[in-house]
Amino acid sequence: REYSSIGEREVPLTDKVLFILKDYLFEHEHAKEKDFPLFYTSKNKPMRIRNIRSAVNRAFNNAKIPEICVNDLRNTFIVKQLEYGNTLEFVASLVGHKTILTTERYLRLLSKKYQPNTINKVAEI
Repeated sequence: REYSSIGEREVPLTDKVLFILKDYLFEHEHAKEKDFPLFYTSKNKPMRIRNIRSAVNRAFNNAKIPEICVNDLRNTFIVKQLEYGNTLEFVASLVGHKTILTTERYLRLLSKKYQPNTINKVAEI
């Protein structure tokens, strides 16, 4: 992640995301190489975060999805993981929150009462 002080972290993938990622890697051979960026420019340089955000925002506009931005996807992901019952600690580690206090702020957005379970698994959304 550009400008991140967190460094690298492992992020579990759902079966659906893994399938899509494998398909992407099949079509983008360079991205399979060690230390090669997953998303890259035509000059094989890492794509900047702001350019990825712009591409996603263009896709929203082309799909006629009004008043939505990239961060809305992140917020929805966090809320859905909490609604699924994943623990605050697990969700915080998934999204890179330094403390669960940041993750706790999302509890007010849940459509139902928060009931954490003992099995943490990334929920499909």
